[in-house]
Amino acid sequence: MKSVFVDGNSLSWMRRALGIGVFNFGELAALLRGLGKSAELERMTYVLNRASEKAFGKHLRTAGFEVIPVDEPGADDAVIYALINETKANEIIIVSNDQDFVSNLRIKKEGGARIVWVGTKAGNGSSTSISQSLIDLFEKGEFEFVDLADHAMQIMRRPWEDKTEPVREPPRKKLEFKLTLVAPADVIQKLLQSLIRIADGASTETKVSDV
Repeated sequence: MKSVFVDGNSLSWMRRALGIGVFNFGELAALLRGLGKSAELERMTYVLNRASEKAFGKHLRTAGFEVIPVDEPGADDAVIYALINETKANEIIIVSNDQDFVSNLRIKKEGGARIVWVGTKAGNGSSTSISQSLIDLFEKGEFEFVDLADHAMQIMRRPWEDKTEPVREPPRKKLEFKLTLVAPADVIQKLLQSLIRIADGASTETKVSDV
């Protein structure tokens, strides 16, 4: 029997590194159900903040997740920690890029449980979205590791888009002036041509008197 625990806040932070704008929760659930050796599922729980639960909690429940919303910062980790301690499953699937659950998962492993850790080593810019100390644990074989980057196309509903505003040139200021000139016509013409070149796009109203 296995239990699946999803750290929703951590999974949300993985989206950019994975190139995922919106998850396909049905495919995510199918992926997680298929991990491990046991076909019997004790529970598949998704812990997230209240605002996220209001936004897509319905989709999570439709996909088969048990949804637990929390109101206080850090309460999600405390909930998952307690769920891990309570489970009687001999396989635990944890979805997180945080190392907050290492200690109690070690205890579960020492008690005979198989641990499958799901996250990503994919980078975001010049850094990875997971700590090096956690990567070291996976490379040492302390926990089995499944990289979501290998399944990104499967679990993606929409790709990530950087929401940057296009650079816009400031509007040109229109320079308007009125001239009343008393000079020979050829002098006035040359002066006007020079002013037009200086004030590109300006409108001029002139009153010319020849002498």
